[in-house]
Amino acid sequence: MKSIAIFSGKGGVGKTSFSILLASWLSYHMKERVFAYDFESPEQRMMNKRKADLHTLEAKSSMLAKMCEGLEPYPIGAIRPAANGYTSQELDIIERNFRKARSSGDGYIICDFPGRFGAQEAVYRLSAAGLIDLMAFPVVPEEQSVQSMFIINKFLSNPKFYLVPDYRQQVMCFWNMVTRNDSGKRSKTDIMGQYEKLFSMLHIPVSPTRIRFVDTMKRSSGQSFFVTTTVCYPRAFVARAFPPLDNGDVPYIENLFQEMKDRLDGIIKPEIYNP
Repeated sequence: MKSIAIFSGKGGVGKTSFSILLASWLSYHMKERVFAYDFESPEQRMMNKRKADLHTLEAKSSMLAKMCEGLEPYPIGAIRPAANGYTSQELDIIERNFRKARSSGDGYIICDFPGRFGAQEAVYRLSAAGLIDLMAFPVVPEEQSVQSMFIINKFLSNPKFYLVPDYRQQVMCFWNMVTRNDSGKRSKTDIMGQYEKLFSMLHIPVSPTRIRFVDTMKRSSGQSFFVTTTVCYPRAFVARAFPPLDNGDVPYIENLFQEMKDRLDGIIKPEIYNP
């Protein structure tokens, strides 16, 4: 199985939401075999989301229940560390189980990690062991978010970081929560263009899909339930929730997920950073 991590060192940029959307798109829309790992602690938002979804399915008359008829929910595994990170023994077990999952056949493993990148974190260990095939960064047009992405990429582009000789983890980033400024002042899109020049210098692919800020991505939104469900993929609703920014020039969110899949499948060749 191929593995994808949607990761950022900055909180609130959509890691869990996109992890759920991607896993659901692959499983229910693309009919791929999917397994999800929820490494978040103590929140474990993906697992909690699954529990809430299954509870809703018990109400047979609900809209979600009707959308999910005949679907088999993909499995989600929850791995909870101690407050100060995993022990070495726990990381050994995680790596061993992850290798076993990867060797279990075709499909995709989707990982939802907390926003920490240290030696006692699973994302660090699995990346160093060459077990994360693609790390996708949702980046918001703010300095802290971009700096976080650059710092983590510095680790991932260093050959000495990996325990596997001649291995380089694929990385890509995409803009999330993009807004337009029509006041005549310098817009965030201009700022994004400046950042993208830096991405290009570091050979970091930037997806053409830019996800604008929409209320349906907020956890407090009542509609977010339908956008991030773990038990089906409501394609029509997602298409409405994530329209293009400018007259159809920017693809829908499904193009973002297709790009991730194409990178893993070798259709899009990786861009290797040579410091």
